[in-house]
Amino acid sequence: MVDPRIYRAGLALVAIAVIVFGFSLQDLPGPDTTSLVPPAYPGQSLARLNRSYPDRSPGSRGDQRLAAMVARQLGSLSGFAVQSFTQSVSTGAGTRSVDTVVASRSGASGGAIVVLSDRDLPGTAGVSGTAVLLALGRALAGETLTHPLLLVSTSGALGAAGADAEARALADSGQPIDAVIALGDLAAAHPSKPAVVPFSGTGLVAPPILQQTVGRELGAEAGIPAGGASFAAQFAHLALPMTATDQGPFDALGIPAVELSLSGERIARASEPVASSRPGALFAAVMQTVYALDAAPAVPAPGDYLELSGKLVPVWAVRLLVLALLAPVLLAVLDGVARVRRRGHSLVRWLAWSLAGAAPFLAAIAVVLLAGVAGVVPSPPETVATGTVPTSGLAVMAGAVAALVVGFAWLRRRTLRLAAQRLGVGARRAPETPPEDAAAVALTVVVCATALAVWVANPFAAALLVPAVHAWPWLSREEVRARRWVGLPLAVVGVVPLVLVAGYYAHSLGLTAPLRLAWSATLTVAGGDVPLFALLYWSVFLGCAASALILAARAARTAAVVAAQEPVITIRGPVGYAGPGSLGGTKSALRR
Repeated sequence: MVDPRIYRAGLALVAIAVIVFGFSLQDLPGPDTTSLVPPAYPGQSLARLNRSYPDRSPGSRGDQRLAAMVARQLGSLSGFAVQSFTQSVSTGAGTRSVDTVVASRSGASGGAIVVLSDRDLPGTAGVSGTAVLLALGRALAGETLTHPLLLVSTSGALGAAGADAEARALADSGQPIDAVIALGDLAAAHPSKPAVVPFSGTGLVAPPILQQTVGRELGAEAGIPAGGASFAAQFAHLALPMTATDQGPFDALGIPAVELSLSGERIARASEPVASSRPGALFAAVMQTVYALDAAPAVPAPGDYLELSGKLVPVWAVRLLVLALLAPVLLAVLDGVARVRRRGHSLVRWLAWSLAGAAPFLAAIAVVLLAGVAGVVPSPPETVATGTVPTSGLAVMAGAVAALVVGFAWLRRRTLRLAAQRLGVGARRAPETPPEDAAAVALTVVVCATALAVWVANPFAAALLVPAVHAWPWLSREEVRARRWVGLPLAVVGVVPLVLVAGYYAHSLGLTAPLRLAWSATLTVAGGDVPLFALLYWSVFLGCAASALILAARAARTAAVVAAQEPVITIRGPVGYAGPGSLGGTKSALRR
């Protein structure tokens, strides 16, 4: 049903878009610099600090004692005014009352520079951020700065609960914020990339100049390459936004922020091996960053962009390229729809068949959302599951799987029957071609419409649908479906981008166990971090993927049955030749 000639003609638009994409690349802005020399590290032993406060879970007695110590030490420094307040936050372990300590000093002009650290990160490496934060206070107590400075100690690293509460408080206060530097694991013996984490849970990314500034000082003072995220990692975060670290809530609210962490994007483990020299080197890097930001103009707001080989890719160029990649299939599917109607198929019937595949996934999502509303699962701002999945979590995930199974076994068929009754679908005459041809064309129509809707909202997410848009139309050709090793791979290739993104998050966030990855996704959906529109279009897409797999599997089974029923030719010679003397009784032979 799909004409390859129309498809090939549309590829010319792709070539033009690629050329425009190449010319759209821009130079990255250079980092802010400073000529000042950082002082010696006035820190304390991480091992002793960890022994003094071994249990630092959010709201625990040890966490409260550590907060009091931080407030006492920062309050004794010249020029700092310290405030402590208790607030209830939703962490990965449930709702907890945590203490937040804010030490502030005024500045002559400009937005404030904020340095934030969590107290509850596990292990010896977990107190490195607090140690460096206290050292910064001692070193900057006698310094003269232009910008106001805020040193923040909070709790709730698992879920970025404390950082989220502080970000909302700063946004509501109306105080201009120039930049936020969150301190994560600053003592890891084996650094992971990226050491400067810029992502948020909404698709906004910290501005390049802030990343470049922190990365430059990290390399100059600590000898650690900033190790920016790869192009594929950036694309994954923009297409399916998710983060686990403290910069996320700030960037989501439009406040430029990065996290400096030698554990990369994941939360540091309690068993993380440490290097005793790391905190001093990281302290110097943070000091130099503060100096550079203090002497530079205001940092731009977060945005959506890509960095490619040292160049900046604007979002409009990505949007144009993705639309051009959709164009060849859009042109071919219009011709395919006309062919379906001319051959007597009911397109509405097969459109309903394709859309009904979304019903099981919507049912599973409804179970998770109801669990979140009922409070069965916690809903912190940025959640990455660690440790053992609770019994309530296992029950919620089992309920979602059961809803998915029931959806395919009953709900999908029920949806089709209701659509047939309400719409009165049916063929106007006996179709001239197999029904699978019309089903594949209708499937392509739904996928293309979904891709266009996603493209309007998020061109990076729409790019994940491009392989499906280009692969599934060919299932409308009977000679393609009949080949088992062609039809089934075409159906599967459409979901490969989603699998790759899931694999990336599993690796970068330390979710190597599939159960923990599934639990993290469940918490993200239950907490309302994924917009309802995104849940809807991903459900439609996954439903189309299931329909494509059903279509290819049926075609492969039919082809196998036909091949088994074909007679076996045992006589040598051409198939139409029945053997010696077969033509002896014909009139032509008698005349001879």
